[in-house]
Amino acid sequence: MKDVFGMIYTSDESDVRLRDLTRSRSIAAMPIGGRYRVIDVLLSNMVHSQITNVGLITQRNYHSLMDHLESGKAWDLNRKRDGLFILPPYVTRGNTGSYSGMLDAIRSNLGYVRRSAQRYALISGSSTVFNMKFDDMMKKHLETGADITILYNVPAENELKGDAERTHLKMDEEGRVVDIEVSPRLHSYPNVSMDVYIMDKALLTYLVEVSAAHYRTDFVRDVLLKQLSELKVYGYRYDGYVSRIESISSYYKLN
Repeated sequence: MKDVFGMIYTSDESDVRLRDLTRSRSIAAMPIGGRYRVIDVLLSNMVHSQITNVGLITQRNYHSLMDHLESGKAWDLNRKRDGLFILPPYVTRGNTGSYSGMLDAIRSNLGYVRRSAQRYALISGSSTVFNMKFDDMMKKHLETGADITILYNVPAENELKGDAERTHLKMDEEGRVVDIEVSPRLHSYPNVSMDVYIMDKALLTYLVEVSAAHYRTDFVRDVLLKQLSELKVYGYRYDGYVSRIESISSYYKLN
């Protein structure tokens, strides 16, 4: 795991469902359990997996998040080498300060990706709360020779109701992803992506640059769906507790 760096994309795609709760802060900065923030759990997962280089891609309403994280000392990430890197948006000719999707966000921060000494990238969203170490997931990624490994779980049927934007996966007997459904009204597969991916840094850089050249911004729709037959995409099942912050009711249920 020392050859892995982490990236957390603090997307605001679910903010419209959370209304006033995210008016002045991102989902990653929302308090949970009366004591922690969502970002605390995500960072702890990476640090407990011996990942010491973490880049946090912020988009909007990120001041409270920066105030909470400070230098990263609480996670032992205030280091001279590697550590916690907060990557706020900045305005350039190619970047207006607001991202159209995860691919667009990573493209704007490719400098951080290229400077990272580690070979593999572990990319995570910011609206799924769970507790795990990524060692076994990385082990399976290497054993299968996968290009991309996706973390997923199998929620109870009553948790799959509603119009939440989720990605459902179909896998063969070996665990290779053979079909993907994005935000289906009626899903065909019970396996749901947890928005966590492992891949080689060189592959990530290539996919981002090719997507940018074709004005593609969404990782699932523009990369996984369109290149599923070309890439070796595998799933890794997680059976522990998972909570997705998709609405006000799901947020209070988590707490």
